Amino acid sequence: MKNRIHRRKREMVAQLLAAECEAFLQGRYMQWLENRGRPVPAWAWLNGLAHGSPPVVVALAARRGDPNDPNDLVAGLASAVLYNIGQHDDSLAVVQESRLVPLEAKLFQYSGSAPPEDATELARWLVLGLSRQRRE
Repeated sequence: MKNRIHRRKREMVAQLLAAECEAFLQGRYMQWLENRGRPVPAWAWLNGLAHGSPPVVVALAARRGDPNDPNDLVAGLASAVLYNIGQHDDSLAVVQESRLVPLEAKLFQYSGSAPPEDATELARWLVLGLSRQRRE
């Protein structure tokens, strides 16, 4: 009986971990955290841009609202990414691999698990991540 309970718990934990990894790799990690009432660290705000499919990035670009809300900053970034892809004939995958995933990693390195308090703080983390990315 005890073994069966422990096995079920391990299976549940494994399923939860798999769902979390899937959300991360599909660019839905920020929403995954929000849906569970968990804080969204600064790096996770960039997850949709760094890993999302074109429809995910288009949806992010449409999330305009309060200028103090980090969603508005992400929407602006998504719009800029889509605009630049159109101007330079780059694919979203190329921009994600060359710029956005490394920026997401820099944000993770420098901001850790701290959620931004507002769009201004998220912008500071992005600028720090970009400046560190350029130096390396």
